[in-house]
Amino acid sequence: MKHKNIRTLAILGLCCAAAMILSYVESFIPFGVRGLKVGLPNIVILFIIYKSGWKAAAAVSLVRCTLTALLFGTVMSLAYSLAGGFLSLLGMTLLKKTDLLSCVGVSV
Repeated sequence: MKHKNIRTLAILGLCCAAAMILSYVESFIPFGVRGLKVGLPNIVILFIIYKSGWKAAAAVSLVRCTLTALLFGTVMSLAYSLAGGFLSLLGMTLLKKTDLLSCVGVSV
């Protein structure tokens, strides 16, 4: 039982690192409106929703938003990142529970 918890924690840590890398890469993609982003880290969050549930995805999203803002942003970027991360997590979780859409549909 203990090995399963350690394995889950390691996987979630790797997912957090992958989401942070995607967030950094996303900052180099020019988008028409300042502050608006494509949402590449949400790919990792969606993976976690399907594999480990919404609670683990919320934890990874919170850690990713906080660390990314501390490393690359400001206090305001933290606020916007947390708000966007929470809303996208809520939307993806609710759409997954309806079972009307596939994984691709939920990600859009």
